[in-house]
Amino acid sequence: MNPDAFEEAKALLEEAEKALAKGGKPLKYSDKELAVMLENPAIKDKYIVRFMQADYLHAKASDGTLIEFGGQLGQVDPTTGTVKYWSTTFDQIVQNDHDADLITIVPTYENLGDFAIARAKGSPESIALIRKVMTEQYSKRYAKLRELADKSVGKTKDGWDIPAYHLDDQDQLNDFLRTYFANDPEGKVLFKQRLKIESSYGAYAQYTGNGLTMSLHTGNGALSEPNKFGVKETFTFEIKPMTIQEMRSKGILDYVVLKTNTTHTGGQK
Repeated sequence: MNPDAFEEAKALLEEAEKALAKGGKPLKYSDKELAVMLENPAIKDKYIVRFMQADYLHAKASDGTLIEFGGQLGQVDPTTGTVKYWSTTFDQIVQNDHDADLITIVPTYENLGDFAIARAKGSPESIALIRKVMTEQYSKRYAKLRELADKSVGKTKDGWDIPAYHLDDQDQLNDFLRTYFANDPEGKVLFKQRLKIESSYGAYAQYTGNGLTMSLHTGNGALSEPNKFGVKETFTFEIKPMTIQEMRSKGILDYVVLKTNTTHTGGQK
């Protein structure tokens, strides 16, 4: 589905909601169909979709007042002012803008690695490091290490998990590195490089590297076999990001409020 207008897209979403309520499948394509799509990585869809918290739509001025729709589509780098985010096409569930200031790719290991290298403008050694960590083999190692860091060691008063190590805290990161890489200097360097890619571009431990999201659905819906993957995803890096209000005023963005606590036969909506 490649709708021509936002209103058409919203109507299709309403139709999908009704279908899900009747037991429709939560995933449109099977793993085999998604694999075929990866053979042609070009993005031809008019609309790209991003999921985010509702309060990200707005921003706060220096005096604390709310700027309605003054937010960004992703995290703003305080040094460069750039914004990055992960999304998918409407057909799978942004605008494929040809503006040279927007970079949108299917984030395979090779594509995201190439992008990280181009942004880093580093030495041959740093380029080699990026290539080493942007592989399926190292991703398995990284996922296990992140699991060690992220395992819950308690709860906050608000009920949030307390991880064993907050890796964005330099002291806790150093403690983690001393604990798990005391006799493995090469492993330490590789982990720090992969963590840098995660913090810079959002490629978390769940990143599959093949251009597809990892499926977290527990039910099959109408699929004959459970999916390992969810949807074909895209990575966007905005060099000169506009606010949500600016994009809305230009007619290139709209939003839909999601229902996060509604269940249906096909799984969680």
